[in-house]
Amino acid sequence: MTPDPDLPVLIKQARPWWLLPAVIWAAVIFVIISMPPDHIPRTPVLLLPHADKAIHFILFAIFGGLLVWGMGKRAMNGRMEARHILIALLTGTMYGVLTEYYQHCCLPERHGNIPDIIANIFGTVFGVALVAMALFPGAKKDHQQK
Repeated sequence: MTPDPDLPVLIKQARPWWLLPAVIWAAVIFVIISMPPDHIPRTPVLLLPHADKAIHFILFAIFGGLLVWGMGKRAMNGRMEARHILIALLTGTMYGVLTEYYQHCCLPERHGNIPDIIANIFGTVFGVALVAMALFPGAKKDHQQK
């Protein structure tokens, strides 16, 4: 079986490296949520009510922003499309749900819960919306002209 001569061209055109920051950030999230509670530094901020929800929101806002940035940058024409936003939203949402499931089922000292899932989803939506509007303002204009 001979390799497809067009494969390097297809890989180059797909530009998968634009998603690398999101993949790295997903690994950072995984490491953070896998830490035992006694390994998390105790700071005054973490003692505030619902601080963990704010942390979930921030972690997933960054993730959502990196996802939509990567999706837009890896597009063949470099333009944001609705499908890029949808893929980023679905990916961030699924990862947010799966991380909580992982905590609930696989980490005896941690627990996943619905409020954390909601914070993950809201963070993802916020990050995707913020980056899509800030870095790809032409997407809104292009859509309105059609």
